[in-house]
Amino acid sequence: MRVAFWNGLSRSDTLENLEGGSMNKRLWVQRILGLVPFFLMLALVSCGGSARTESSIPAEALKLQSSMPSGERLSGESSGPSRPASYSPERKLIHTATLTIQVEDLSKTLKEVEQTVSSNRGYLSKQESTEESVVCEIRVPQDVFQSTIAALEPLGTLRSKTITAQDVSEQYYDLEEQIKNKRVLVQRYREYLQTAKNIEEILKVEEALNNVTLDLERLEGSFAQLSRQITYATIHLVLIPRTPPRGVRTSFWDRAQGLLSGYLDTFQTILLVLLGVIIYGIPLVFILAGLYWVGFGRLGLVRKLFARLRSPKNGGG
Repeated sequence: MRVAFWNGLSRSDTLENLEGGSMNKRLWVQRILGLVPFFLMLALVSCGGSARTESSIPAEALKLQSSMPSGERLSGESSGPSRPASYSPERKLIHTATLTIQVEDLSKTLKEVEQTVSSNRGYLSKQESTEESVVCEIRVPQDVFQSTIAALEPLGTLRSKTITAQDVSEQYYDLEEQIKNKRVLVQRYREYLQTAKNIEEILKVEEALNNVTLDLERLEGSFAQLSRQITYATIHLVLIPRTPPRGVRTSFWDRAQGLLSGYLDTFQTILLVLLGVIIYGIPLVFILAGLYWVGFGRLGLVRKLFARLRSPKNGGG
């Protein structure tokens, strides 16, 4: 374009030189002055494009990063909660217990367990029943953790008991601090999205906003799960029967206990039979003896009746 322009300019100058020297000089000056705005406009357009390209999202992102709270980087990663040295937060503990109880009747005891848990504002989160045992996972509020254990122990014979408390205070407060910083960063990105000047800036800010939002949702999910574990303690309850099912191998002491229990049951049965004989047998003997005395004994009503029936026959012969 510029070559064609200068070629045209040269041809026009040649014609003007032929027409006259004074006219040529005036036209030359006017056309040079007319080119000045063109070059100025071209320079401004090139400078403006380069400045816009260089001062796009990175400069604004650096400004956004410098305005963030201390400990928060541009990507939203927290370098750790910054608290005063005298700050002593509440300790966060996850309480867990495991109980193994031997009971007489699994079904009956399971109903009692459900009633006990419900009265303590808890619930059964998991239950597995087999022929040999019943395993329950119980969730109760932390403030009734110990009282619930005390209420479950008398349901049978306690075989084992384990109670643990896991300190998760550092993890809890670190997640809490990261969530706060992520929320601030999301808000700043949304504000900057409203002031974006072109499509390129909008796309870059939306990409960064989506990444930070996903991180925030992940952190909030982990924090909610950890809070539930702290608020509700967990009790793993294992119920086993006193008499094991068939095919299950038992120890010597369990066999001895079963044998002794069998002897006691037999002795109890004999006592019940003797008691029944005393209560029902003796009156029956007296009744039978009375009937014999009336019919065939000294009174002999039946004997006399048969004697009368036989006497006419004897007389007639």
